[in-house]
Amino acid sequence: MTEQQPPQPTHGPYGSLNPHGGGTPAAPQPAYGYPQAQQPPQPQAAEPTTPAPAPAPAPEPGYGYPQPQAPEPVAAQPAAPAPTPAPAPAPAPEPGYGYPQPQAAEPQAPQPPHGYGYPQAGAEPQPGYGYPHPQTSGPAAGPAYDPFPGLRQDPDAGPGVGMEPEPGPGPERRRRRPFAVIAAVVAALLVISGGTWYALDMEGGDGPAGAKPSQSASPTAPPGPDTATADKINQGRTTTDAKMLWLRRGGVDLPRDGADVFGPWFSKGTVTTALHRTVTSVSATTGKVKWSLPLDSDICQAATHRSGTYIAVATKEGPGSKGDCRRVRGIDLATGKQLWEQKVPDDEIGEGIDSSISMAVTRTTLVVGRANFTTGYKIADGKQLFGRTSTGNCQPYRFAGGSRLLAVLNCPGGAARKTRQEQIQELDPETGKPRWTHQLAPDDQVRRVFSVKPVVVALHNATTEKYTLLALDKNGKKRSAAPLTNEYRHGCSQRVADATNVSSCQVAANAGYVYMATEPAANGANQIVVIDLDNGKVKRRISAPAGRVMMPMEVSDAGLMVRLEATAKLGGAVALAPFQSGAPRILLQLPAATAPLERGFQSPVVTYDNDRYTLVNGTVAADSDAEERTKETLMAFGK
Repeated sequence: MTEQQPPQPTHGPYGSLNPHGGGTPAAPQPAYGYPQAQQPPQPQAAEPTTPAPAPAPAPEPGYGYPQPQAPEPVAAQPAAPAPTPAPAPAPAPEPGYGYPQPQAAEPQAPQPPHGYGYPQAGAEPQPGYGYPHPQTSGPAAGPAYDPFPGLRQDPDAGPGVGMEPEPGPGPERRRRRPFAVIAAVVAALLVISGGTWYALDMEGGDGPAGAKPSQSASPTAPPGPDTATADKINQGRTTTDAKMLWLRRGGVDLPRDGADVFGPWFSKGTVTTALHRTVTSVSATTGKVKWSLPLDSDICQAATHRSGTYIAVATKEGPGSKGDCRRVRGIDLATGKQLWEQKVPDDEIGEGIDSSISMAVTRTTLVVGRANFTTGYKIADGKQLFGRTSTGNCQPYRFAGGSRLLAVLNCPGGAARKTRQEQIQELDPETGKPRWTHQLAPDDQVRRVFSVKPVVVALHNATTEKYTLLALDKNGKKRSAAPLTNEYRHGCSQRVADATNVSSCQVAANAGYVYMATEPAANGANQIVVIDLDNGKVKRRISAPAGRVMMPMEVSDAGLMVRLEATAKLGGAVALAPFQSGAPRILLQLPAATAPLERGFQSPVVTYDNDRYTLVNGTVAADSDAEERTKETLMAFGK
């Protein structure tokens, strides 16, 4: 099926209608963001000196008990690419930014913009704004306001500083994911300094290690879609409700703490996700398996975007869950084959700190950063294009991809190297050299990248504890700045896998404006605030329907696409808010019976394309092996 090219988003990874799409639309681009689990209205976030918000209400029961599905007659195929695969033709450069960000254009086929939510984007149930931090002594002690939990950047933090969030909406999880590693990862990446880029011969250099056959711990084919539940929901829907096209369940025995779902990547009528040790591609219209690629170790990271039909994932050294996140693999979505494998270089951060990697794709380049190493690979064949080692003062530790490749650098200063100084750079994806550098004020830290085109980031000042929205022009010069108060609800991911993902928020942007949701008011409804990027002033406020919470998805030619979250009695919906004035108009309303399913998804990634609404569960976890295998992972709706 030929993919239809929607208007190109300008946003970052979680604001577009279709994750990972690219294109050359005249329409404004959506913001760079990452979806989150559905939840009832949350309490207003506290100011820096006030106590943390109260825990969210208890989750609602899930939708019935799943019925076992027979496996599809599609055998899982091991990845066994040739040791020295011939490089495939490089896909056309990506014209726009997208997935959760738009992907580079596929050869001979336009790509849709990425989806809302991703990378793709928190594993834990959303606890509202911020999660508890250790209290200090004194009468004024209390947790500081943190709108971006899960990506805390404290150069003095050590292992174990991070704290697990309180449970929020969504299914109760007795199997808790360890959030302590987030602070450890961040601390490890921030203590590194220095950097010298070196470019390698585009046709030579260090080639990839021969792609090795992958072996799965669960070689059976993934189960087919749950037609029984879909039929039951469709029988009870009203004439105005959308139809459930298909529902998929995990069918996999996961580790004790569950596992994050990477993707989705949309390509030529398929939806591809990666879970635990398997990459699976299904039909976007039927949910049936197209191919399944088992791997021999746990998937621990993935690039949000794709380049043509190529994606990249990282796995543990293995076997299984053993070792660090170091094996980077290139996969072809068209064939389901592993193309190449490279091992990330050793770091020098010492023992006792969990090491994680940051991955980003722009055009035909994959960038991988870990501690004091950064490497650019040709995504088609894994050949190294450039690298960076710690020989200078500034070291990149975060990357954002899509239509532009951005790097966030830490530059420790002062006699004791305690002064925090950061930079933002746009990098040439072929050489790794900076096209421009923007120097931030002392102690200003980049907490999230909302969009790479235009460049819109969220800053936090470690001294004043204030947050700022900063917009840059195409040359990296300051365009505007505006305060980010606790009024806003950015919908950023708190997944362990996103500890190095700066672009995992539900914010949309186009050439002139950025669109951010607010926290719900006392009546349960919220607003979306439209901010002018030229002056940082509020241009307009869009009110949600009574009792509903809406989040921005993507800016299209016709207006702002928004997602209405499910409530206790209503299914979610997709709506269109006109640019100038007027209330959002519902485009697709989901059946009420799907509300428990939606609210059970943790940090979901959602996409809307060609009247098809797809939701991907961000994290799969349960209290028992049997429940894990029947946990909902993907579902799609249409007219």
